[in-house]
Amino acid sequence: MKRFVILVGVLSLLFTSPAAAQDDVTGSADYRNPPQLTDGLYRDTIVTGEAVWYAVLYRNNDDLDVTVDLADVDLESQDELTLSAQLIGPTLSGAGSRGLNVGGQWSYNGGEINLWYVEVSLETTGRLGVEHDLVIGVSGTLDLDLGICDPSDGCTLIDDIAAVDAEIVTAQAQIDDLGSRETSEIVAGEIAAAEAQAASVRQEDGSNEAAIAELCDPDATCTEVPITSSTPTGLLVLGVLAIAGGLGFLGWRFSRRNS
Repeated sequence: MKRFVILVGVLSLLFTSPAAAQDDVTGSADYRNPPQLTDGLYRDTIVTGEAVWYAVLYRNNDDLDVTVDLADVDLESQDELTLSAQLIGPTLSGAGSRGLNVGGQWSYNGGEINLWYVEVSLETTGRLGVEHDLVIGVSGTLDLDLGICDPSDGCTLIDDIAAVDAEIVTAQAQIDDLGSRETSEIVAGEIAAAEAQAASVRQEDGSNEAAIAELCDPDATCTEVPITSSTPTGLLVLGVLAIAGGLGFLGWRFSRRNS
């Protein structure tokens, strides 16, 4: 039968065996950057009142055994210290967490193979902050390197995620601010801007007409610039083009406003 079991205080015989090699490991303070454990024995330190986290790569419904004990204290002969451990699921939900000495089949619907977490805690009725030697035994894991982000190795993924989160917060604030404005306020602003541009075009149009009238003097209008004029004919062409452009722009703006 498939099972997951966490046991406490069953490694005392292994501690005295020279053949029981133990790898040094340093558990993290939370789930965000725990060291990944594969099958074997590990040595760490834990202080009273502290919890340390580790990661294990686990295949759904396989047998997984995690054992924890203190190397410098006989837990069964004292009542002051309580060493406990629990398995935490990939979503950090309570559904993947269990107490000690509980066996069973475990699975997670996010995929057949997932990174799970083991949290080890050392409670005390005595003084807090006392350091003890912790030994962890693991079997039933998969030995695959998932490339867990370690800032000490130059990994910036955690900082990158924090920067993206900050950008999301800023964008959401801008969206909320836009959503709080009345539609009529936005439309009125657009109309006011269009009218200001139209007034500017009308003013420029009047200036162009005055310039053309001066060129055509003494006639009110003309199709050709008089030879006696000292003004280059190119100015007349520019004036006519400016009028045409201005009138076209006004027509587009007012048709958009009325649509």
